[in-house]
Amino acid sequence: MKVKPTNCLRCEHEWFPRKSPVKQCPNCKSVNFDMMSGTKPYRDIHQWLKREYGKPEVCESEECEKRSKTYDWSLIDGKRYEKKRVNFQRLCRICHLKYDRHISTSVWASKRKAKALKGKVRTVEQREHLRKVSLGKKMSDEMRRKMVIIRTGVKCSEETKRRMSISAIKRQDRVRAEKALEERKYL
Repeated sequence: MKVKPTNCLRCEHEWFPRKSPVKQCPNCKSVNFDMMSGTKPYRDIHQWLKREYGKPEVCESEECEKRSKTYDWSLIDGKRYEKKRVNFQRLCRICHLKYDRHISTSVWASKRKAKALKGKVRTVEQREHLRKVSLGKKMSDEMRRKMVIIRTGVKCSEETKRRMSISAIKRQDRVRAEKALEERKYL
């Protein structure tokens, strides 16, 4: 297969791209690069940091809880990706994620955790602990509907069925009591 020459979107230079969706020639790609796109300068700067200053072994954050064993070079907010040590700081992985405002409770992270735990066999003690931990947590109506859909056709043990029916009865009693209180307020 012959590769057709294309013109760079920035400088109009004719060049032969490889099998990639890149629309810029290699000369323009390194100018004004996007740090999150995985471009070569991003990788080069991190390799330069490791080569010149070594792999970080301490966290420079004041709020560090000293729990992490992994350390990274992190770009300081407002600084540019340049080969300057003053633009970077050493952070442990936990502080780095907090600094970059990563939220581990995001939908994506929850789905990833659920996928990793799906099909995992747990002991009776572990299941009992999980049940006690989640006991008392309010479930939204939408989540309750999803759980009903998920559980249809799923075989449950007699103990699980008994617990589910007891919790359903308690929930119905609670709803009735709340409605009765509402009616009394308006009398």
